Amino acid sequence: MLPAPAQVMAPTQASEVKLHEAGSVEAKISAVWNHVLGVERIGAKDSFFDLGGHSLLAVQAHREIRELCGVPKLAITDIFRFPKLSALAQRVRELSDGGGNTEPETRKNVGNRGHAGRYGVAAA
Repeated sequence: MLPAPAQVMAPTQASEVKLHEAGSVEAKISAVWNHVLGVERIGAKDSFFDLGGHSLLAVQAHREIRELCGVPKLAITDIFRFPKLSALAQRVRELSDGGGNTEPETRKNVGNRGHAGRYGVAAA
């Protein structure tokens, strides 16, 4: 039987790690990342992907952040667009205040393409 995996420390300098105010958006996201990634002491400048995150873990983190922070409009693409804790926390605050774009950048202003099909090519 293998021993239980040890908690991993984030690759930040101890002086860079700020303790997040209890109940803050940063603290909530940090708790989710700790759970999903198994990393302790996550700082505001830490990136989800630099800490070992990948697309499958991003899906899990996304679901937990939406639930914990009460932001149903948080898109999975937001995890990729805002990989640093501070940036993602700001995005969550924007969505909590009712602001922010809920569509990914690449989907803005895409109208109905009629019968042109999924790739914009009309059938002959």
